[in-house]
Amino acid sequence: MGNLYRLNSLFELEISQFGNSLEIEKALLDRSTALEYLFLLLSNQNDYTIVSEKPSSELLEYWEANNILFGKTIQTDTPYYAETLTLNKNFPKDTTLIEWGNTSVLDAENGILSKRKLLISRSSGRNSKIKQLNWKETRKQNQLLSILCSNKMELEYSFHTFELPIVIKTEFGFSGRGHYILKTNQDVQEITKRLPDILKLNPNGVIVEEWVENKKTQDFSGLFDLFHRKSELIAITKMLIDKNGSYRGSVIQKNFGKEFAEGMSSIIKDYTHNSLSYKGALSLDGFTFEKDNEIKIQYMSEIYFRYS
Repeated sequence: MGNLYRLNSLFELEISQFGNSLEIEKALLDRSTALEYLFLLLSNQNDYTIVSEKPSSELLEYWEANNILFGKTIQTDTPYYAETLTLNKNFPKDTTLIEWGNTSVLDAENGILSKRKLLISRSSGRNSKIKQLNWKETRKQNQLLSILCSNKMELEYSFHTFELPIVIKTEFGFSGRGHYILKTNQDVQEITKRLPDILKLNPNGVIVEEWVENKKTQDFSGLFDLFHRKSELIAITKMLIDKNGSYRGSVIQKNFGKEFAEGMSSIIKDYTHNSLSYKGALSLDGFTFEKDNEIKIQYMSEIYFRYS
């Protein structure tokens, strides 16, 4: 049995805009292409990894010289495909497709990947920040002042009732993208002009939340594997987040504290009990911050049902 790896790091765009023509900035495509090499490191000699750029011969020679084993590559024209992707390769029937985020199915006999509407619908539901916010509020797991706004009037009302700074979060924004940070009244005036376009792109609404980036003491992420209705904590990493909330990297720490491990594991167990059909990697992002002269722990900022 072998695996076919596809690192679709544009996963959030795939699930948020499925069925619509998707124009992707070149810089974002280049970033996605660079990340495709990561899955090569997980592969073995029976596996294949889809890449859209010919692997660096120097890199592969370096890996071989250092006894790092990896599988074969299949080159495509682009890291993103809209509906179907022909790989010009027949795979054994027991080949397993492993994606960064679940959107596709493999026809092994004909070597074709296809976007599957049911998979994308499930991925959208699991990764929706709106559904996660509703869950956090119901379970009293939210340490922040947050509100869902579905129209221009609600957004304008929140601007007048929330104390600045605040952030507008879109349903499927990723790594800080899709955030609108409002720090001044001038920011509010400028974003107000753009609200019709923002709401048009986000028909389910957007989240307005107090912005505590300057009050944070640390960002962390719990990496989990979910199989057979049980979740396994793989590691807790310290995340490097810039002042705009964008992800810049991670530091894997050997010891992060029993309290964090138990707190994050409890949330994953509770949240995923309705996601029994999901199998694979997921991550839980959280942070600590100072509020009312004490340190608060926001165990659940977002959960991502994908690799991290």
